[in-house]
Amino acid sequence: MMTHSSPTSMTITHIETGMHLYGGAQQVVYIIEGLAKRGIRNILIAPQGSAISEIVSANGSAEVITTRHSGDLSFGFYREVKRILSNNKSDLVHIHSRRGADTLGGLAAKAIGIPALLSRRVDNRERRLAIRLKYPLYQHVIGISQAICDVLANQGVDTKKLSCVHSTVDTARFNATPDDRQKARTSLGKRFKIPDENLLIAVVAQLIPRKGHKHLLAVLPSMIKNNSKISVLIFGQGPERDTIAKQISDLNLNQHVQLAGFCPDLDDNLSGIDIIAHPADKEGLGVALLKASAAGVPIVAGRAGGIPEIVQEGKNGLLFTANHQPELQQALETLINNPSMRAEMGKTGMQIAKNQFSIDTMVDGNLAVYKAILN
Repeated sequence: MMTHSSPTSMTITHIETGMHLYGGAQQVVYIIEGLAKRGIRNILIAPQGSAISEIVSANGSAEVITTRHSGDLSFGFYREVKRILSNNKSDLVHIHSRRGADTLGGLAAKAIGIPALLSRRVDNRERRLAIRLKYPLYQHVIGISQAICDVLANQGVDTKKLSCVHSTVDTARFNATPDDRQKARTSLGKRFKIPDENLLIAVVAQLIPRKGHKHLLAVLPSMIKNNSKISVLIFGQGPERDTIAKQISDLNLNQHVQLAGFCPDLDDNLSGIDIIAHPADKEGLGVALLKASAAGVPIVAGRAGGIPEIVQEGKNGLLFTANHQPELQQALETLINNPSMRAEMGKTGMQIAKNQFSIDTMVDGNLAVYKAILN
């Protein structure tokens, strides 16, 4: 078994198998960059051609080692990770991915004799067998929301092995002065042909069932009947795109709703949105909601998973019972009809993001867990 150095000179190996820079992979970038600034040596194991491998290689915050396998229950991935861990001395393995890598990475670390830590970003319950086999591989588990930690504790994971470290956003990126808002609104209006007088609602989420797009679309006909000056942009990609497009067509919403796809400069234009709607049925935390708050945009979201840890009722948004479409419609119409409430919630949201969800807070939270394990 390998010996481990003191926390002040530690080397952390990170495993992230996502190909795109969605919420989870972006968090790993923040962690690695923050640790590097604190003098921690980082190694990143990621798939060939992944966005995170290219970004981290470019900024020099970690030594990047790529794999041919993605980790989705691939024995080849297990062999590659085991070989990499054998050839590169590390004090701790931090596994950020799931769908196979969360088990195979833990098994590889155990085979080499390196302590391992798992970050969990989703709040769905797991099969009892998975709980019994997976979590004993790890010295500790970080949930990105307290809701995730509670789910794991309820399924039998020892609470002493659980810590909540919230995800973060780079609040400095989200300028929200009146001039910034006007420029962002003008940019979005030109790109998507949205009339200046229309109120703009947006959904920022993967196009997958649990994000609840169908709930928003279901209530829009009634809302538009009461107020025709509503435009909706649905940002994101995913397997539900055709299903969502069909629902838009079936409900005759094509004049009001657009599938906007992936928008690489969306962060720069978030402040031009009037309301962010997030009708998810399940959610680990919701980084898109953190970005909305940082940009000063009020939120309407379901009480699911870690969402209430970001959206504080009446402060930076309104919450409704997940799956409850009448409550969703009521919350949206409340904000639509109250511009002063939207403005006040936007200001409060910016302070919440800055004070409670900073990058430094998140990096220090992870580092504290590393030190506790190694000590």
